[in-house]
Amino acid sequence: MDELGITQGMLDAFSAKGGSDKAGLDMTHPDGDSILNEAIEILEKIPEGLRLLEVKNTYNIPIKVIKGKEITFNLPDEDTVYIFAPSGKKNPAEILALAVACGLREAEHKIVGFTRPSKHLPMEEQAQIIYSKSLDIILCMCRIADEIHEKFKLRTVLDIIDELGHGEVYKAFKENKDLTGVGSVFLKD
Repeated sequence: MDELGITQGMLDAFSAKGGSDKAGLDMTHPDGDSILNEAIEILEKIPEGLRLLEVKNTYNIPIKVIKGKEITFNLPDEDTVYIFAPSGKKNPAEILALAVACGLREAEHKIVGFTRPSKHLPMEEQAQIIYSKSLDIILCMCRIADEIHEKFKLRTVLDIIDELGHGEVYKAFKENKDLTGVGSVFLKD
């Protein structure tokens, strides 16, 4: 057991591959391929989405869809994008596209040398790097949501930004505020 109370048995309950193993639960999403295809179809039709897909293809960034309670993304190793999506219901393709885009943007960070902070850095430097990475991903989300809204007239992408607490950041983005201005709004959120 580690300092958080996590045992090896807890870790073994889930496959590291997003599939199943001898002790693990099957985390693979039954509709993973169609979910990913629907998200990619949307991203292919907007400028920033297309750019991120080109990065994905150029650097062979894998995307895996696994079961989850909500639509979100994670990059445990900074190389592979995991998209979480509920199973047994229709997931909005535009929200999945947002998650894929944000995941690809985070993967792009590593490619350009904007990696996660070393745990050996002073805490203030770690916080600054995490803050900068988070703000960049949120701005990517705002850009993608804006392009989806403009192209497809889907309000759901703007609603999710509000639900996540980034409505004011989106407004600052739309007002073309510089990074310092958007960062100030982000810190107030």
